[in-house]
Amino acid sequence: MEAETLPSDSDYTHLRLGEAAHVIASETDRDRVVETALRNLSHFGRSEHVELLLIDEESISAKSIGLLADGKIKKPTEDIQITGTVLGEIVGEKCMRTYITSNGCERLCVPMIGSNERVIGLTIIDLDSESNLTDSEKEKINILSMMIGVSLDRIRYIQMSMFDKLTGLYNRRQFDIRLKEEMARIKRYGGSIGLVMADIDYFKRLNDTYGHLQGDIVLQEMAVILRDAVRKNVDIPCRFGGEELMIIMPNTDVEGAFSAAERFRVSCEEHPFTAQDKPLTVTVSGGVAAIEGDSGITVNEFIGRVDTMLYKAKESGRNRIYVWR
Repeated sequence: MEAETLPSDSDYTHLRLGEAAHVIASETDRDRVVETALRNLSHFGRSEHVELLLIDEESISAKSIGLLADGKIKKPTEDIQITGTVLGEIVGEKCMRTYITSNGCERLCVPMIGSNERVIGLTIIDLDSESNLTDSEKEKINILSMMIGVSLDRIRYIQMSMFDKLTGLYNRRQFDIRLKEEMARIKRYGGSIGLVMADIDYFKRLNDTYGHLQGDIVLQEMAVILRDAVRKNVDIPCRFGGEELMIIMPNTDVEGAFSAAERFRVSCEEHPFTAQDKPLTVTVSGGVAAIEGDSGITVNEFIGRVDTMLYKAKESGRNRIYVWR
């Protein structure tokens, strides 16, 4: 009987690189890509401190999308100015480089290249002063960084096609797709769908008084409130158009949809929206409807019901929710 040949440390490393590359290349969830990237970069770089930065081309700054420190992954929120810094030089050179920080820490920085040979971000690894990385380890880090860049760029394009840029909510195209899917599902398998349409009260007056930039801020803050009012990974919050917001609520009857709409309305009324001088009070009106099983109505008729209820809420004084019964 021949003795079993055990894989070498090098074999294990290559296996882990292949597995990491497969996950990063196939994953569509950015958070999972970031977590996989950070843990594997930590492994190959023999480092307990690894960070991923994304470049904001408009402001020529960078934002951290993930930091691995002491075994835990964090999401710092501050912007990092890179113009005139060593990081800016590395972006311009598009080459891996080590540098020393102001507190004497040696770091390895690797550009992440996206489409059209653009540097979309940076991989930063704190190096252990007692053990130098080999050329082979640096090459693996470089390969992994390239794959991370391609994956993050691909996910960005996917998100651009699915989500509204201003609010981060699903866009109108996704609303149309998902509502048709949900209506087809209950037609075949039974169940119910709740639908909520909400509209910001006096939004034109707000824009005329405070400017469109302030209107954008209100929409962004309202989107956060909307996401907090619905079930995560179940309900589908969308920007329908302009200041109109929608929620598709699978497996929800009219009472459940009304509860979510009312929760959203009250949260908006109580929220101190950011403004230049003092907080703004902004309210919403809404319409609610629900269908069960094979209702026989079309997508447009379903939307028409919530639109009719929204119109009645506006007519009745605003800052209220009306339900189609």
